Amino acid sequence: MKKMFFFSFILLYISCDYNNKCSEKIDFNNIHIELKKNNALLREYKRFLIISCKDNVLDKVELQSDIGNGVKTYLYDTELNYIVIDCNSNWYTINKKNGKINYLGEFWMKPTPKKYLGTYVLFSNKKNVEFIIEKNINLKDVYKYGGG
Repeated sequence: MKKMFFFSFILLYISCDYNNKCSEKIDFNNIHIELKKNNALLREYKRFLIISCKDNVLDKVELQSDIGNGVKTYLYDTELNYIVIDCNSNWYTINKKNGKINYLGEFWMKPTPKKYLGTYVLFSNKKNVEFIIEKNINLKDVYKYGGG
């Protein structure tokens, strides 16, 4: 009887843990940009904004492709959401509670939120996107491609 109770408890714990993908709020460490090679010969990549927790993908959207120019994506913090501004002026929110990504729209040269967290950038000598903190960011840096 004790063995059966113990076994049932373990199964219940595992199933509850699996269903609870992220027990805490999403923070910027859960936000990544992944690359998928777009051209076998050139340095071109499809880029994906991915929210993950405990090795589970919570949400994923495709961003502007990098055609070899080294595009950047900027991350900002607000009270309820993170704001992602892609190089083509597309704005996305990331819900801090559940990690859901919502497309807000295209806002060319709109002033950015006050609380800058960092920039996702692909360096030429690496094949992955790194999260860095830049200094003295201008709107022309954020809104590099597309828009009005």
